[in-house]
Amino acid sequence: MFLVLSLIDAAKAQTKTPATINSNRVLLQGTAQTPVAAVNRVALVSNIQKPVFNKETFVLTKPVKQPFKPYTMSAFLPNAKAADAVKIVTLPNGKKTTLAKYVATINAVEQRLSDAGVTQTGTPASTVISKAVLLSEATNTPRVLTARPLVLLSNTAKATRFDKVNSGAVKNLNLTGAVSSTPIRLNAASLPVIEINQEKGLPEQKFKVAGYGVTVSGRQFQKGTIKPFNIQEANRDAAGLKTAAKTTDNNMSIGFQANIKIAVPGVGDLNAYELNGEFTSQSNSQKKHHAKAKLTVLGTTVIDDDRDLNGDEVTYKQNKTYSSAKLLGSADFFTYLLNAVMPVDIYLNATGVGVDFDVAISKTGVNGAITPMVSQSIYMETSITEIAVPGPVGEGIGNTIDAGVGGELRLIEGGISFNANMGLAIQNKSLSLLNDVYQGFDLRLLKGRLYTFTQYPRFRCNNIILQGLDVNCWDLFRQENDIFNTGSALQFQHVLADEDLSKKLNW
Repeated sequence: MFLVLSLIDAAKAQTKTPATINSNRVLLQGTAQTPVAAVNRVALVSNIQKPVFNKETFVLTKPVKQPFKPYTMSAFLPNAKAADAVKIVTLPNGKKTTLAKYVATINAVEQRLSDAGVTQTGTPASTVISKAVLLSEATNTPRVLTARPLVLLSNTAKATRFDKVNSGAVKNLNLTGAVSSTPIRLNAASLPVIEINQEKGLPEQKFKVAGYGVTVSGRQFQKGTIKPFNIQEANRDAAGLKTAAKTTDNNMSIGFQANIKIAVPGVGDLNAYELNGEFTSQSNSQKKHHAKAKLTVLGTTVIDDDRDLNGDEVTYKQNKTYSSAKLLGSADFFTYLLNAVMPVDIYLNATGVGVDFDVAISKTGVNGAITPMVSQSIYMETSITEIAVPGPVGEGIGNTIDAGVGGELRLIEGGISFNANMGLAIQNKSLSLLNDVYQGFDLRLLKGRLYTFTQYPRFRCNNIILQGLDVNCWDLFRQENDIFNTGSALQFQHVLADEDLSKKLNW
């Protein structure tokens, strides 16, 4: 009966819990609602008080009223007489109504279109009648923020730069100064302990268009305590370094956090994505490495891992992708053609949301990549089975007139890269401290369209009774009301950290 967006079947991805959706009836503002039976939906927030986006929320796109001349039965049936009023008309959707009711419905609809500034003879196949007042905030100019000259590393560049250290190999390590073939070795007892405590945070970056908002923040850190130790000249290779490291109490950690919040009018602020990861290398042979990872999407914990790892060399890999369609809330949206509010359920569609962990931990260091993946959208559904609108428009709903909602607002899509290489390595018989990190954001935000619509068929041949089943004799006219409509997505590209502080150690 209604043309609406199809709900992605959340049952394929997770177990649903029942939640009662809003009324199945579109109402004149201020009237009571008719409840419907509960359906299977995943409710994220409860609708304590359903917001109403009333007539004042929208402005007409053509505010000048146009003249209107009512149709008669003869416009659709030549030489129609009063007795023809009860003749049955079959509509393109297969529904049936009387000729008199069809004419009355078309006149009521066309009258409202004329009042809304749409000419009767020039009605296009699709017309945007109104748009939300908040759309005056919308901008088509992408916003690009950078804290420094922006260099977003390609996956190939990152794979080369952040090679695994547990093999003892060091590639493209840019060490200052020439490496002596007979380096001077200092007594480890006379050297200071190296303490590493580096951290960079991204303050909240807020983006807002037409009342919809996205807030992005993040943090990355490297920590470590490295106590000097001696390695005999003959043992200055990867194997010798590993053996020597096991007798020390050194530790090194890399960590990363990402947080994304969203704001939806009529629903409120929600934590859409929260990721924390920290990986620690313990050099001592009696101690275990540690991995901690947690990912929460819209209150659902996708990963919650906090454990010790046995072994000299271990790899922590997880690739989790989470998909869901969650009911955020419900609201009533005014539509001009009905002169009524339409109950709408608001969903957050999360597809391809997750994270990819690929971290190597050894007795000599920790190296890895953490790659969050984000794609979240707002879309809507109606749960209408009948519409309580007085007069011919109300009588025509379900037969002559269809109503529904459509569109998609892509709140955020893109990715965040975090790569770090922290540890000890041997190069040309010299000991090196690896301390290299990169974190970059590449996100697109707040692009798309959400709207309500009504549509009806107008007969354009000369005999609606004889030619009513001819699809070529019908035109479908559609009117839409924009709730959100913007052009180019806002863009956020930002390199939070891009530092290679690796250096030689004269031990």
